[in-house]
Order: sequence, then structure tokens, then C-alpha cells
Amino acid sequence: MLPSRFYGTANCIKPIPGDGSLSNDDSLSDSDDDVPLSRLRNQTRKKPIIILPSDSDTSDDEIVDPRPKNLKQKRAVKEKIIWTEGKMPAYDENNFNFSGSLELPEFAQELESPAEFFQFFFTEDLITFITEQSNLKSTQVNVNKPANITTTEIEQFIGIVIFTSLVHMPSTRMYWSNNIGQHQVNSIMTCNKFEMIKRHLHFNNNEDFKPPGTQSHDKLFKIRPLIEKLRERLLLIPKEEYLAVDEQIIPTKARHQLKQYNPAKPHKWGYKNQVLSGVSGFSYDFDIFAGDQSNIFPSDAPDLGVSSNVVTRLTSTVPRNVNHKIFFDNWFNSIKLQVYLYKNGLLPLGIIRMNRVPNADMPTEKDLKKIGRGNMVEKIAIVDDVKLRLVSWYDNKVDNLLSAFVGSEPTSTKTRYFRKDKQYKDITSPQCVDVYNRHMGGVDLLDSLLGLYRIKIRSRQWYKKIFFHLVDMCAVNAWLLWRRKTDQYISLLDFKLAISEHYCKAGKSISRKRGRPSISNPGTPTLSRGNTPTSSRTGTPTSRNESFTPRKRARKTPAKVQDLPLNSTRLSKTPPPAVSDDENTMNIGNDDTRNVTKKGEKI
Repeated sequence: MLPSRFYGTANCIKPIPGDGSLSNDDSLSDSDDDVPLSRLRNQTRKKPIIILPSDSDTSDDEIVDPRPKNLKQKRAVKEKIIWTEGKMPAYDENNFNFSGSLELPEFAQELESPAEFFQFFFTEDLITFITEQSNLKSTQVNVNKPANITTTEIEQFIGIVIFTSLVHMPSTRMYWSNNIGQHQVNSIMTCNKFEMIKRHLHFNNNEDFKPPGTQSHDKLFKIRPLIEKLRERLLLIPKEEYLAVDEQIIPTKARHQLKQYNPAKPHKWGYKNQVLSGVSGFSYDFDIFAGDQSNIFPSDAPDLGVSSNVVTRLTSTVPRNVNHKIFFDNWFNSIKLQVYLYKNGLLPLGIIRMNRVPNADMPTEKDLKKIGRGNMVEKIAIVDDVKLRLVSWYDNKVDNLLSAFVGSEPTSTKTRYFRKDKQYKDITSPQCVDVYNRHMGGVDLLDSLLGLYRIKIRSRQWYKKIFFHLVDMCAVNAWLLWRRKTDQYISLLDFKLAISEHYCKAGKSISRKRGRPSISNPGTPTLSRGNTPTSSRTGTPTSRNESFTPRKRARKTPAKVQDLPLNSTRLSKTPPPAVSDDENTMNIGNDDTRNVTKKGEKI
């Protein structure tokens, strides 16, 4: 019989076996006395009393804590955080004025055309590198059949790829179709040439690949050089005052280990890209998620966890002590991250999960809902000489924000619709919510701009989807840099079209020959391109808009009409009359022309 059935679970004493094992597999059974896990999770189980063997050093009344010392120390550190109710002084932007520089470097100020702005990111050295790696890959596939791709063809390939983002078709080969093909594409290169370049497009030497399981294995090996070269160019642009760290999804349906699922994004399935963006949507830095190997952090920063390390890694290039404001959502935010950023000269603000805030004792959503919309609670704590503000505000649901530089004051007023009362009312909003909403949407703006004209060319190689995404991102960054430098307005559509035309014309000569085009036979009208059709009656040139139809040759008949007898039956089957050039006459038949008056009288 089980001791728990006789003595009860509350008074059960479990002595420690001498062999050190805490359970015996022989005593396990499938009887009805086993309690389901669902019931055990819902019940509060009392811990059994552990009685150790008596020793001379320990008395019978002593209770030894089996927990390790490091675990007790970690819990003791969390218990030191004490939150007190109160409000910080009103937030004043003048106290946090931005002292950094937004002036573009000299090489960026010399850019003029849209193609030059795009070439700032996709440099000539990068295109040469892609050409070399693509030719190397073709020889690795078949040494007897090299691709011999040139830099001009890579530029034309990029121009066609950008054009496909503006004019979408169900299939890539339709751009070369005879019926609905695009002249801007099929006049640049053939379809076979385009597919050959796409098949051999490569960015790294396969001979340097390290297999999985080795220490230097890189899941992004196929595209790592391209990522690093683009990041070097992005880091040259001065950063804005307000920066945001967020995730974006590179949409794909491929079966790959790096594909992630995020239901909160417009495209739920794809490769995760973590971006540092400004309020304008410009991407200053990015990091494509690669699983466990992405959990890295700068050498001068502590290990703050997988999510918080993303922020420390992306903000490592942000200038310090110039009042840069950093925003992030609840997946990244933590108390340790706030303390680290503030001590390194950055001002953080973000939504936080309450299970990451110990001992806060904030009111629940049910309690705030009873009070009404617009209610807020603010608490303050000092952690490692950094004063943190925790604000809970109830609108449709509870929003918990943690910041090291802004609190709830000064409050503002927002208008909300109350469904129960069927009317609009004003509610109170804390200052930290207003600041967060104004400056957090940089990455979302970048996603919306990318979604307007996205490259949708399919490929079997997973890394080429990332390449097309990076081309789109560089085009959007070039457009945002154009707007930042010049006051001339140009839409994103026209901007990408100008880039496409520039690359498609690479290596093409558009000079025209002098003089008029020669005509072999001036008397014979021709319909070739560049010649003007002539009139069929007068021989004078006609307009191109006027339709030109050459006269058909008359069909031969076995006998003429005047040679037939008058009582012939063929005269009764006269074809319908056709209007002649003369107003008072009509042509009857195709072979024999007889003049008659309008009244039908024979002349």
C-alpha cells in the first residue's frame, strides 16, 4: 500500500535513500492512484519534509537548505529591488536635447541622381565581388562550362530585378512573352541568359564552408560577405535622435531551418531580420537571425539574455552621451537592459512584461478595468544607481512601460469611443505612452515601404530570397537618403524606375546615326520601323496614327461580263455595289466595272 493513501500527502515523510537515488523504478505502476498532470498543475502541493541522517555537527532541529548557493544569491539580488509609488518630475525635452550631428559626410553630399544614391550602398566593388563569386561557382559546378558573367551583365540583372518589383507578373518568363512581354526587359537580355545568371548567382566560396558541428560553422555562410559589405556602408550614415529596434520578416515559403513564425507581422512566415531603424524608416543596421549562433554580445557588454543581447549588439555603434533615445517592445526589454543602456549614455524606453519586473506589485488588469479607462499607476525604483519608472496605463488593455528617462508626467488627453455609452470621451494618457507611440514605428514604416514594390522572383536557393530583400532595402534606404539630402520630391516608384533604367542601360550605346534613313524603293510603301507609310491613292506620306491597309489583288474570273450573253444567269447574281471615287457612280462587281446613274439607268 502506498504511504500517501494511509498517512496522507501532508504528513508524508520521504527519507533519502542510502544509494543517493530519489526514486525506484520498480515501484512505478499504472494503477488508478496516479493523479493526472492537469490536476497537479492546478493544485498547490506541499513540499515534503526532508530528514537528513543525524550527525554530530547538526542537531535534530536544524533544517538544511538543499538549494545551491548561487541560486540563493540570484534570488537575493532580485529581492533588493524595491518599488515605491510616486511620480517623477515632468518630462522636458529641453533637458534631453540631442547634441549629435546629422550632417551627411562629403561623399554622400556629392550624390545627385537616384542611381548614384543606390550605388552608394551597392558599390562597384560589391558588384565586382558578386561577379567573381558567381563565375567561381559556375566553374565549381562544371569546369568545362564556365558562365563567363561580366559586371555589366550583373548590373543589367539587378536592373531587371528592380523592374520586376514595379511590374508584377505571375511568372518570371512572362516578361519575355511575345504577347504580354515587357520591352524594357526582353530588349536587355534573353530569358536564358537571365536564368543562367540567377542560377549561378553566388556570394561566397563554397570551398571555405565549414560543416555543421564544427566551431566555426556559420548558418549564413552563403550570404555572409554580402551582409557585412552592406552593413559597412550603412554604418557610414549619421544616426537620428530617435532609434527603434524591432523585428521584420523576410517573407518566404521555403523549407529551411532559419524560417521563423511570427503571428504579429504582416508576413507570418519567413526569415527573421532584426533592424535598427530611425523614425524616418531608414535602416542603420540589421542582423539576420541564425538561431543559437546569433546569441552574441559585444565584448564590453554583459550577457543580458537572448532578446536583450540583440539591443546591445545593434546599439553598439550608436554614439554615446549625445542623448540618443532607444525604443523597443516587450520581447527585448528588461531591467538589466535599461540599466546598461542608461549607464552607457543612451536613453531607453519600452513596453515590458510584468514577469520580468520582480516585486512590483502593480494592479492587475481586472483592478484597473473597474476604475475605468485612462487610469494609470506609476512606481519608482533605484537599481544600480539608475532611477527607473514603471507605468501601468489602462486603455483597451493594460500597457506596462519601463523607462530610465521619462515617466507619466506631463499627461495629455486622448479621445476614445465608449461602446457602452455610444459616445466619445476624453481620457488621460501618460507622457511615456505618447513618446513611445511617436517614435517606435520606424521598422514598421520600413516594412510598409518594402511592401509597396517588393521583388517577388522565386528561387530554389534560400539565400537568394535574402539577396532580393537586401536589394529592396537598399533602394528604400537610397530613397530616404535622397529625401534627407534634397528638397526635390520624387515618388518611390519613379525613384526605383530611374535606378532600373540606369542599370538596364549599362554597356548599351544609345547614340543615333546622322542623316535621314535610306529607302530602297521610294515608290513602294513599307511598314518597317522608322519609315512613314504613304497613301494608296496619292502616294503622299500619311500620319502614323492613320491606319494603312494595302489594296487587295482582284480575283480572276473565267470570263468577262461583256462576253457573256444577255440571258445568262450570272448577271442575276450581281455582287453588292461598292462606292466609287465619283459621287454619281458606283462600281458593280470586282472584275467588270459598268457606269450607271444613281437611278439605275444605263448610260
